[in-house]
Amino acid sequence: MAFSSSGKQEDLYVIRTDGSARRQLTDDPAKDRGPRWSPDGKRIAFYSARGGKYDVWVVGADGTGLRQLTTSSGAMPAWSPDGSRLSFLSSMASYIVDLSKQETSAVPEVIPAQNEAGAGFNAFAWSPDGRRIAGYRSRPDAVLDGIVTYSIENRAFERLTETGSNPRWLSGGRRLAYMNEKGGLSLVESRSKHAHELLSLLPDRISNPVPSPDDRWIYFVRGSAEADLWLLALK
Repeated sequence: MAFSSSGKQEDLYVIRTDGSARRQLTDDPAKDRGPRWSPDGKRIAFYSARGGKYDVWVVGADGTGLRQLTTSSGAMPAWSPDGSRLSFLSSMASYIVDLSKQETSAVPEVIPAQNEAGAGFNAFAWSPDGRRIAGYRSRPDAVLDGIVTYSIENRAFERLTETGSNPRWLSGGRRLAYMNEKGGLSLVESRSKHAHELLSLLPDRISNPVPSPDDRWIYFVRGSAEADLWLLALK
């Protein structure tokens, strides 16, 4: 697995799914976030502020070959299944870049805006057949407004849920795991649009669910908050 650390310094790491063999890929003051494996397992795309603003970068799985992909801001990269394209978010709009062309000079294709006024589309994960991109709506008031899929062929959106974010496809291309509005893990069927909660760890929150390739496991981040009570004496 690939993951990023948080805190004073944010770096990229890889680790085996049993928790062993952790290895650090980046080690610098830049904030490196959102690592995504390429389909062939040789590269990792991520976004970083190492250039002064957030852009999409790639690095080899061994930590070599660091290269910048976007130059006009970019975040939340996601690979197409064949590794030839990459979607990313920039200035509240989503784009697709063709990596088969010269990577540093390829002109990104903008994903059109949704019909609803003020609703943005945050591209997040490609379907296994490469025909759709799942993401989530965001309103101008920063409210995350449900899981949406975008058909690349028809250039059309389909809304699956009223709430939720960070969807990931399961291998069959029909179901998606996502973060629900209560901080739990849910699953939605893309055809029937039936959604149900799989797991809740309240008061802790679940984020960034990632299904394994065989759909046997879903890895996620468990966020917990710890607080203390203090007494201040006024004099």
